[in-house]
Amino acid sequence: MDPVAPERPRWPRWLGRSLALPTAAILGAAGTVALALGRGDLSAWGWLYALEALALAAALTTVGTSRGMGRWRRLLRGAAPGLLVLLVTTRIVAFGGSHATQLIVLNRDGRVVSTARFVDRLFEERDAALVGSRLLVALGAVPAPEFPTLPELLRRSYPAGEQEGPRLGTPVPTTLLDGQRPDAFDAIVVRLRPEDAPAVPLGIVFLHGFAGNFALQCLEVARSARAVGALTVCPSTTFDGRWAEPAGEATVRASIAYLEAEGAQRIVLAGISAGAIGASQLAPRLDAALDGMVLLSGVSSRAATPRVPTLLVHGDHDAMVHTARVRAWAHEHPGVRYRELPGTHFVLLEQRADIASELTEFLREVTRSER
Repeated sequence: MDPVAPERPRWPRWLGRSLALPTAAILGAAGTVALALGRGDLSAWGWLYALEALALAAALTTVGTSRGMGRWRRLLRGAAPGLLVLLVTTRIVAFGGSHATQLIVLNRDGRVVSTARFVDRLFEERDAALVGSRLLVALGAVPAPEFPTLPELLRRSYPAGEQEGPRLGTPVPTTLLDGQRPDAFDAIVVRLRPEDAPAVPLGIVFLHGFAGNFALQCLEVARSARAVGALTVCPSTTFDGRWAEPAGEATVRASIAYLEAEGAQRIVLAGISAGAIGASQLAPRLDAALDGMVLLSGVSSRAATPRVPTLLVHGDHDAMVHTARVRAWAHEHPGVRYRELPGTHFVLLEQRADIASELTEFLREVTRSER
């Protein structure tokens, strides 16, 4: 009599399926949302990741159901993980910046710890910004009246930014994971130096606003500084951009140390929105290191009178950092150069040419002034 083979326990198959199905639902929802909200504006990588998410979701639904599987479902289960490995490997090897525009990690001494982190190489900033902003608009999550205009501004602005910073990646994933620390923080470094750059090097530290360090804004400022041959570093701190707190200040000091080690003889502290508010609060503590300050779409109402040349640019219909309050602060400090342009809180993207002209003129004056 032939021995009877023992029946295989069913619980491993049940456990695998119970884990696979929720994961498949999450991946399927993520891929669907990305395609629906990204529309035709996703990068090629955005399309590949969204389709890969849907393929993985479909493959995971087959876990624990090997019997009766068709040939195409077997092929999907085998190919989807392999494609993901190929996509991730390509991004890791090929992305992280170029000589002109780099994504690096600095420590509190201003020294380079490493090149771009693994997670920061994986995604295109444009995809996260467009899908995220459209999702927030659809949910009505940000009550400011100008916020619904942001997705279209981003859609128009990203093509130019990607030409200056190809294959850069983005610091946003590490920021969302709460991984920005003074001992190891992401920084975008932009070297846009023409051959006829002035002999006196200028360094710019640009502080991001709420939601993290976006290369789009960093590159807008760096392009404006091209005429004076400035080296721009855009450091990363917490998601809410609390630059005036100890960790934020330590990050700013480390960024200044990096610029000085690179040969910068003059330093301009710049910021946008929460970054501008933080810069205005930090300026008195950094007086000895600064030669100028640029505040875009924000200033602390409690900020002291700047002791360095200061340019303040604001939109005349800014409802997120109210124009009347910023205008009043500027009038209380007559040494501040105040420029009010037609626009909202996103005036940097709305009035790119005018702001570039203002910034370039201001930075030229800083390089020519006596210390």
